[in-house]
Amino acid sequence: MDNEQRDQYTFLNPADLYSGFAPETQHQPEPGLDAELEPKADLGEKTYRGTGRLAPAYVFLASPESSYVAGATIAVTGGSPTP
Repeated sequence: MDNEQRDQYTFLNPADLYSGFAPETQHQPEPGLDAELEPKADLGEKTYRGTGRLAPAYVFLASPESSYVAGATIAVTGGSPTP
């Protein structure tokens, strides 16, 4: 099919358009197990520090003062200053 005859509404079968395409076979090892990793993956079970970081934002949003804020982004940084 010529480029002049193609449009965005006509269905073209990709298998017909690219029938000569044959990618090389790829060989790669099977995925490993997380238990076999060394060092072990840190998934945050013991190191996550998020507990209580949202509490000040919850208190502010539930307070009457929050009714004076419109269209603002509240940065919850856990006490760290934002740049």
